[in-house]
Formats: sequence, structure tokens, C-alpha cells
Amino acid sequence: MNNADLRLVSMVINEPGFKIIEDEIRQRGIGLDHVNRVTGNPFFDGELKGTVSSIENLLYFLNELRTEIKNMKGDD
Repeated sequence: MNNADLRLVSMVINEPGFKIIEDEIRQRGIGLDHVNRVTGNPFFDGELKGTVSSIENLLYFLNELRTEIKNMKGDD
């Protein structure tokens, strides 16, 4: 992402209300880590993808965005 995009994202992601959304995403991941919630067919494609992994990837993405925004502020 370029700095202009990161500045735009930082106006949203650093707001206190966004923490509520992030906590809700985390709560929705609880209980989804069982075999009944898989999205792949391990017998045909050899890959088993759980729903929780996608939620964890989203939370990881948000943390990475925050890290990039902090680094961008140091570059100004």
C-alpha cells in the first residue's frame, strides 16, 4: 500500500470504535474450530481449511496494517 492509502486506512483503523468491531470478529471465531466448519474437501483437494483460520488471517491483517501505519508516521 502506498502512504496515501495507509493514511486513509489509519483514519478508520485507529478509531476507538474499531476495537469493538475487532473484538466482535474475535468472538465470532470462538467455537468455529471444529471439523463440521471446514470449507475444503480433504478427500479431493487435499487441503482442509477451517473457518477460524480465515478469521485469524483477518485479525493478522489488521495488526499488520497498524504496524505499517506506525512505520509510515516515522517516515514523514
